[in-house]
This record gives sequence, C-alpha cells and structure tokens, in this order.
Amino acid sequence: MSKDIPIFDRPSIIEAWRAKNSQVAQVVRDLSPTVWAHREADRWSIAGQVEHLFLSANPVSSALKFPRGMLEARFGRYSGEPPQYDRLYTRYWEALAGLNADFINPHPPNPEAKSPAEMLENRAQVGKKKPPRQMEWSESELDEYVLPHPLLGKLSVRGMLFFTLFHTDHHRRSIEQIIAQNA
Repeated sequence: MSKDIPIFDRPSIIEAWRAKNSQVAQVVRDLSPTVWAHREADRWSIAGQVEHLFLSANPVSSALKFPRGMLEARFGRYSGEPPQYDRLYTRYWEALAGLNADFINPHPPNPEAKSPAEMLENRAQVGKKKPPRQMEWSESELDEYVLPHPLLGKLSVRGMLFFTLFHTDHHRRSIEQIIAQNA
C-alpha cells in the first residue's frame, strides 16, 4: 500500500499530487524511444501508461473548474462518511480484481503518443498556468460534492483526488516494471 505521505487534508493532497506526478516524470524523462514505445501483447506501452494518466486526470481537473452548484445539479451531494485513503485504496484494488473483459476503459491511451519530453513539457505548461484546482476547494467542499468514477461509482471530490493519487502510483509501478524487464 502506498503510505509514503500521510494524506488526509487539502495541503497533504496537494503535496502528494505534486510528489507523485514528479515521480512519474523522473522515471520516464530520459527513456529511449524504443523503451518508451515498447509494448507486449495486451499490455500498454510506457507511452500509453503516461498518456492514460493524463487522460484520466483531465476530467477531474475539468470538473474542479465547474461551479459547485453545477456539480451538485449534475451528480448530487455526497452523503457518506468522508473517505479514508487506505479504505478507498483497498476498495479500488478489490474492484480491479473483480473486473471482467466487458469493462471498457473510458481513457484508453493513443498508440501514437508523443515522446517523453514532449508529453512532459505539455503537462508542465498546463501545470504552470494554474496551481492544482483542488487548492480552490475548502476542506468541507471536498467532502460535500460528488464526482462519478467509472469503476468505483460516486465519490466525494476528496475521494476522487485520493483515487488520482493511488492511480498515479499504480501506473508508475507498472512503468518501472516495464523498464526493469527491458533493461
């Protein structure tokens, strides 16, 4: 389980978001084009993994820009207990283990992905324009509003941010495995 940073409140979520994205960038930054694009059978390439991370984070980032009332009208209010990082992490892995072939990933990667430098530069430019959108949400708002997740169902905004953190870790570990297998 990923417990390198205790993640509970908004500042720790922001710190973890920056750290985990930085870790992915460090792992892929200097990869050769061959390793970057290498793909085996039914596994995504590293390029695909990184692109998937960006594609899956974009809807969350976009949703955080919407007025709170618009989110409430579209998805409702969160009525459960505030999520706990470790419990949601376990729930995610249990849900993944129960997946069948009928599940369609809403954010499949594009096999024509850019080079590591191009992809990271594009992402860095987006990040320089504005701080993470979760900085604009209060602690209580993170637990009041809902965002839908294709596998886990309705999550509070805090729960969705937790998901983006361990989802990033999951793909970073997959990337590291691919690199180790091709070293």
